[in-house]
Amino acid sequence: METSLGYFFCYLSQQHLFEIDDADWQFMFAGRWFPFATLKVDTRRRLVERAKARLPLDDLLPDVAAEVHAGCENLKARIKAHSVFSAHSALLERAVDRYAQGDYISSTAILYPRIEGIMRSLHKLGGPATQKATQPVLAAAAVQSLSVDKSGFLLLPEKFRDYLDKVYFAKFDPNSPAVLSRNSVGHGVAEQAEYDQKAATIGLLIVEQISYFLPDENANA
Repeated sequence: METSLGYFFCYLSQQHLFEIDDADWQFMFAGRWFPFATLKVDTRRRLVERAKARLPLDDLLPDVAAEVHAGCENLKARIKAHSVFSAHSALLERAVDRYAQGDYISSTAILYPRIEGIMRSLHKLGGPATQKATQPVLAAAAVQSLSVDKSGFLLLPEKFRDYLDKVYFAKFDPNSPAVLSRNSVGHGVAEQAEYDQKAATIGLLIVEQISYFLPDENANA
């Protein structure tokens, strides 16, 4: 009964997540934003409201960054708690520490390649018969978890998959200034100025969002 009440409360308190239309999503993605699950409900609501009003989303960065800074130790605990992170934990924890110290260049440089590594670890869980690890397939692997219960809709799995595919893995034009993404970082063409607080903040939010999709290792304990 208590579980069901909690489910309905979450649903009713976050109705704004179900009012986002395609144009709103396009606006958020263009700014590299997503209503990440670990943000406070009010912050998610304001993000959606600003997207609908076509107002600058980066104006929320100070509040979002403050939330991420406050949650650094909790994120490190989540990283240590799951075996999927084990091959990446030293780097992820260092990225969190550098973020907490305000070293956004180092945090960003560590996070963006390593997030793909997490997806590859999840992809391998499917066994040798899985599809070739293309970027769309990796994005799908990040949200395919048996541990997401009936309240998992609040994680917006399909839209998060799209976000990873279109924003995190965004392509770049070698003849134009490249927006920071996994591909522009990996090819060394991301603008230096974009290794900033926003990039590092979003990187940590992506890691934490993925953590909620990980298989439940205590299910058979």
